[in-house]
Amino acid sequence: RREIIMESFPNRILGTPSCRMTPSPNAISPLLFFLVLPAFVVPSSYGIEITVQPGVDLLPQALAKRRALGFKLEENVNIILEPGEHRLTTPLILGPEDGGDGSYEVKFYGENATISGGFKITGWNLQKGSKNIWEAPFPEVQHVNLTDIGPRMQMWRGTERLQLARSALLRYENCSREWIQFRATDVREEYYQQDDVLLVLYEKWVMDFNRIKTIVPENRTLFFSIPNFSPSDPDGGGSRYYILNAIEHLDEPGEFYMDTAKRKIILFLEEGDDPNNAEEGQGEGASQGEGFYVSDITSLVELQGNTSKAVSNVTFENLNFAYTSVESFYINAGFNMQSGNFLQKASISLAFATSCSVRSCIIRNTGGYGVWSNMETRNITIASNVLTDLGAGGIRVGRGDAITDNVQYISVSDNVLEDGGHVWQYGCGVLSQRASHVSIQHNEISFFRYSGISTGWTWGYSPTVVHDIVIERNYLHDLGLGYLSDMGCVYTLGHQPNSRVSNNLCTDVQSYGYGGWGYYTDEGSRDILFENNVAAYTKSAGLFQHYGTDNVITNSIFYNVNIGDLPTPGRKEIIMNGSADASIRSGQAGREMSSCFPDEHPNATDDCCCYQGCNQAKCSSFTFTHNIVFSDTEHKDSFLVMADWEHGWHNFTFQDNVYFPQGLDSGLPLFNSSHRYPGEGFSSWQSNGKDVGSLFADPLFLAAHGKNFTLRPESPAFGIGFQPIDLSDIGPRQHVKAHHEHIVAKKPWLEDFAAMKLVLLRRS
Repeated sequence: RREIIMESFPNRILGTPSCRMTPSPNAISPLLFFLVLPAFVVPSSYGIEITVQPGVDLLPQALAKRRALGFKLEENVNIILEPGEHRLTTPLILGPEDGGDGSYEVKFYGENATISGGFKITGWNLQKGSKNIWEAPFPEVQHVNLTDIGPRMQMWRGTERLQLARSALLRYENCSREWIQFRATDVREEYYQQDDVLLVLYEKWVMDFNRIKTIVPENRTLFFSIPNFSPSDPDGGGSRYYILNAIEHLDEPGEFYMDTAKRKIILFLEEGDDPNNAEEGQGEGASQGEGFYVSDITSLVELQGNTSKAVSNVTFENLNFAYTSVESFYINAGFNMQSGNFLQKASISLAFATSCSVRSCIIRNTGGYGVWSNMETRNITIASNVLTDLGAGGIRVGRGDAITDNVQYISVSDNVLEDGGHVWQYGCGVLSQRASHVSIQHNEISFFRYSGISTGWTWGYSPTVVHDIVIERNYLHDLGLGYLSDMGCVYTLGHQPNSRVSNNLCTDVQSYGYGGWGYYTDEGSRDILFENNVAAYTKSAGLFQHYGTDNVITNSIFYNVNIGDLPTPGRKEIIMNGSADASIRSGQAGREMSSCFPDEHPNATDDCCCYQGCNQAKCSSFTFTHNIVFSDTEHKDSFLVMADWEHGWHNFTFQDNVYFPQGLDSGLPLFNSSHRYPGEGFSSWQSNGKDVGSLFADPLFLAAHGKNFTLRPESPAFGIGFQPIDLSDIGPRQHVKAHHEHIVAKKPWLEDFAAMKLVLLRRS
């Protein structure tokens, strides 16, 4: 018989073992105990506990202790991180042997504990003759490497992201795949460490990284080192670019530059701001304090099972994850795919994993996505987390380059995702690709430079593994920010049978050029139910279908959508004033229904069909019923219902809706406009078989702001079957709201949006 009575830390195995033990009268000596048993394993109601003290690379040691316990256990294993910084120099990798087996789980948790990939920069000195430019040497430690571009693109002061030295936003006069012609004085004849200077060039829904090959001042031409730029029309890309990572543009407080030749970090601060005075902070989410941090690792935790055995029953709870680097390869190669689809790392990633969860954590200061449920993952829960200050997007499910990854039963709920796209501007709040049984519910997603939620990703009407997607009760606001085009609050792509988008609130969407939509059904979106949703104050249409079939849009409100441009951080100027397209829009190809038989296999490539090999857009359709479309007099020049092509609405059903452009007559050409047809009035639209049972009448909103879009009891909308939409519980549910509100920091640029929303409120 062996018994141990511990005077402190009962039933724990310490990351750095240190404890006192008193043997019971019948026990063997402590020395003999350590000789006989490989580890403390004392059953208790709390399970087995392994405690990890703050420090560098102590987590892998704790994981080794867990492995020493073996796989056949009868109680949970709790790996407890003590308060402080748990720094990693390489990612913590968990294999199948590190998880549970279904009868027990392995849980990592702590209070005020941060798993960090950051390294603190110290030894700041003022540059000679300067009052606000500081220098510090590169870290002289083997495991911190700042020679490649990825680690040099980011630096933080505590939790605040600093800006890599950059120029103002510039515009080129002409361009090709190989060069741009710049305006006079915008580009220097030569730059310090010119091979390392980056160009950021905007296209429609992406931005490119490139480098300078040569500059020819005589004709104002800059040649790219990677000749792969896809020139964009001014409406989509705007001929915009800027110069990044150039010391010549280190001219604003909060900017930095890393000089690889002199192995120095150079920092521009306000006069009198001494970086050496930064002290260690305390409190939840800020254990690093106000020190200056860089990172050279692209992920913090990786769950890596294999085809033979998955990692199972692992939970991360109540932890902070901070500081990951940018993937250098994709900067150097100039990748620019939609939504950052090519990225291979995330702060927390899972592959070949089942029954694992990330709960009540803070994931911040990333170089890419925050959490990724990658290939062959099942029964994964990502809930009640805060993801903020993100290099790309927030949460990623599945991947876009495989169709048989067996990613299913993924729950993404009650998270706050905000402030994304700092490096890869096209990162989404939540990106779900080629996965099934995915639930995205009760999240708040805001201040991303691209779309809020993106699902599907089988293009056109091709075969799909995507089904049973639920996007429900999410609060999506302040998206786009004027940086990119062709985006929306909820973006769907491809066939997604038995899927629904319901009870979501989408508001304040601003693209750069075209396409700041609310709900966006892109190529081949099919068999999706949209019900009880609200879109408000979107730059472009509240609903835009590029092309798709068999979608149903019902019992939803489109309130003051298609409002046109408002000044944003990404676009100060007004391009589309007052409106951008229409309240409801379809972009499918033109067709003549007398020769359109979409359910038959085509005999020729120009038939109207839904099969690959023909113009799939010609069979586009949806059903639009029991909805309210309202706009005020500020938007009198816009259309209510618009198709891009003649005969564009022939295959669509409109019925039992309420339309009201305040102050406009129903006889105006507000319906059925296209690039060839100027539109028609409401009665003409109805006489052609559209909107039977619909009304052109004031829906009588009692309130229409914030999360409240209620109607007066006498509203005519109730007469056509409209049901009230309850938005009181959208976003994270009550039990996690207080936690989120305590963590999410207020950003200085929020003042711009407060002013913007005040303008909108006055309009209403």
